[in-house]
Amino acid sequence: MKSIHRSLLLLTIAIFLGKSIAVSKNITIKGTIKSPINNSNLYLYKVMGLEMIKIDSCKLLNNQFKFKSNSYLRGMYKIGISENNSFNVILSEEDIDISINSLNTSELPIIPNSLENKVYQSILVYNSNFTEQTAKLDKAAQPILSYRQTDPERFNKEILVLQNKMDSLNKSKTLFFTELSNSNPKLFASKLASIYATADNTPKENFFTSQDLSDEEITRSDFLSTKIIMYLQRFIVSQESDIVKESSELLIKPNVGTPNKEVFFITLIKLFSPYDAEYTKTLAKVYKSEFPNSTFAKKILQSIPKGAPQIGELAPEINLASTNGKNIPLSSLKGKVVLLDFWASWCGPCRKENPNVVKVYDQYKDKGFTVFSVSLDNEKSNWLQAIQKDNLKWENHVSDLKGWQSSAAATYNVKGIPATFLIGKDGKIIATNLRGAELETRLAELFKNQ
Repeated sequence: MKSIHRSLLLLTIAIFLGKSIAVSKNITIKGTIKSPINNSNLYLYKVMGLEMIKIDSCKLLNNQFKFKSNSYLRGMYKIGISENNSFNVILSEEDIDISINSLNTSELPIIPNSLENKVYQSILVYNSNFTEQTAKLDKAAQPILSYRQTDPERFNKEILVLQNKMDSLNKSKTLFFTELSNSNPKLFASKLASIYATADNTPKENFFTSQDLSDEEITRSDFLSTKIIMYLQRFIVSQESDIVKESSELLIKPNVGTPNKEVFFITLIKLFSPYDAEYTKTLAKVYKSEFPNSTFAKKILQSIPKGAPQIGELAPEINLASTNGKNIPLSSLKGKVVLLDFWASWCGPCRKENPNVVKVYDQYKDKGFTVFSVSLDNEKSNWLQAIQKDNLKWENHVSDLKGWQSSAAATYNVKGIPATFLIGKDGKIIATNLRGAELETRLAELFKNQ
């Protein structure tokens, strides 16, 4: 839980950095990167939420670059040699001439005569200063916490002073961004300003505006992702189940199939991916079904952790060496009911369960049932001795002898053993982690008419 909350905070800081409106006139994008770069190609990336895709490229010659295409939609883009080695720029109706010392720095590019980028950079500078000031208040609060139990009166008095300072900072921030947005209503960058103009006391039900949920143009930026993360920080509760519930409810807000809905998917998947593989996978399935042709969907789905295969999915392939060194593919058993069993000679619970597996194998082997055993052993001799001692009489024993580093264990996201996957004749998983009486009952159901 703490790691998810910390991720929310870090993501918010990291990305300080809608109807489709085309740029109304041709624009020129050129510039200078003063520090030499070994890579001669420079790329232009389109931003959508927390994701980006490469849409254009040019040669970097004598530190100069110029993109030839000129019909970009208004929005946020990145320019660089890679996704991680790039800087943000707003493209609108202005020709821009960029100057930056190096891509390997956090400095802002110089883009004279561009009001869009002037406003955008003023947002970045303000947020940087705001973060610095709040960090100082947080540091000042640390020694005061020790008084919570020993001197509650002093604690309450000194914490109140800091809270008043924090409230003042928040009010100033809301005022700054409100004025910035109102003074430049036609600018793309003003939409980012309006995100940060959301007051701290905004109720949950009014947090997302109609623009947030329906203006396609804001999806061409990280604006909406920023606000989603702000929402989770502000209204999320402490229980992990409530985090998932809150996140799922967020997906109901934008209309199905809209780019705004896609940004909600992207943001939540990127957020949960490091911490909850199964929920991420669930989100990814729905994302794929709603946006089957999205370039962003295809990209992000390739990057998420696979997690353990679920019931109803095709069992991923395993093709490892058997006891005699010849590979046995799991797919070669298609047409049979297969118990995929992860075990090891050193695993006490596995060895205790082996007699039960032998029992059901003997009972159903002539009806189309078999076992495919994957050992997480490191020593071949120990593996072979355990097979013989436990009378594991089926032929399908495989291992890469890499222990917990087994490629098969990684494919099936196995974190503990014994672990089993019951696979139907069509190659799809029909149950997981069945042992003892549960396994006997399920096999009896499957083979009751045979």
